[in-house]
Amino acid sequence: METILAIDIGGTHQRFAEISLTGDILEKNTYQSHPHISSEEFFEILRKRISDRLKKTSFLGVAVALPVLMPVLMNEKVGNNSVQDAPNLPFLVGVDLAQSFSFLSVPWIVENDANCALLGEAWLGEGQKESSFCCLTLGTGIGSGLFLNGKLWKGVRGMASEMGHLKIDFLGNTPCTCGGQGCLEAFASATALQKKTGYTAQELYGMACRRESLALHAFEQMGESLGRGIGSVANLLNIDLFILAGRLSQAFEFFYPSCIRVAKESAMKGPRQHLKIVQSKLGDDAGLLGAAWLIKKKFQL
Repeated sequence: METILAIDIGGTHQRFAEISLTGDILEKNTYQSHPHISSEEFFEILRKRISDRLKKTSFLGVAVALPVLMPVLMNEKVGNNSVQDAPNLPFLVGVDLAQSFSFLSVPWIVENDANCALLGEAWLGEGQKESSFCCLTLGTGIGSGLFLNGKLWKGVRGMASEMGHLKIDFLGNTPCTCGGQGCLEAFASATALQKKTGYTAQELYGMACRRESLALHAFEQMGESLGRGIGSVANLLNIDLFILAGRLSQAFEFFYPSCIRVAKESAMKGPRQHLKIVQSKLGDDAGLLGAAWLIKKKFQL
C-alpha cells in the first residue's frame, strides 16, 4: 500500500504515523520530546528515527508538523527558511529547516502544527463541509489555524493565526513562553494548568472524571479564558465554527460550558447567534492527518 510518513512534533511528545492516501492511520508510535536539548541533538534524534523507518518502508513522502513560525517549506528552498519563533521549542529559533531536512531523498514538507491540524479537520474532520472556520490545538501551548473561503490563511509572511498569543489580560503579571504577558496560552494550555494547580493536564482530566472540585474549577476557568479569546475572534472575522483539537481537547466536557457561555458574552449579537464550538473527532491525530494531506496535495500523490 502507498503511504506517507507523518510526524507531529509537540512540546512534550513526537508522534510518527504511517498514513494511507485515503487518510487511514495504519501504524502510530509516540516518543517523548526533549525540550532542553540543542537543535543539533534534536535533529540528530529526528533524523535517526526517520531514516530507520525509511529503511523499512518505501514511503511516498515525509510530512512534518512543527510548533514553529515559518513559511511553508518543501524540497526546494523558498525564501527565508529559518524558524522565526518557537515558544515551546526555543532551541529551534534561527534553524534553517531546508538544510536540516535536506538528508531526505523522498518528497518532504514542513508546516506549522496548528495549520496541519486545521487541514486535517478540513479533510476528514468537523470542517469538511465548511468554507471558513478556526481550529485551535490545545496542548503544551495553544496553536490555531484559519480556513478562510476554502483556503488555509497564512498571512503576509506565513505567520498568521497565532490565537494562543491573543492578549486576554492586561494586568501584566501572567508571563507567556513567547516573552509577552497575558496571552491566552498563559491561561488555557496544559502548561498553564500545571503552573496553576501543580498537576499535569492528564492528571487533572482524571481528577475531573472523578468529579474532584480542584480539577473541575481549573477547567471551568480554562474555559472562560478560551471563551474570551474565541468571542474576540468571532467578532473580528465573523467565523461561526471553532474546532478544538489536540490532547487537551479530551477534557472538552469539563471546559465547554464556561467556554461557550463566555464566548457568547464576548461576541456581538450577530456572531453570537451562529457561534459553534465543537470538539474535534480527530483529536490528537488532526495534525498528523493534515500534514499527510498537505504533502499529498503539494506533490500530487
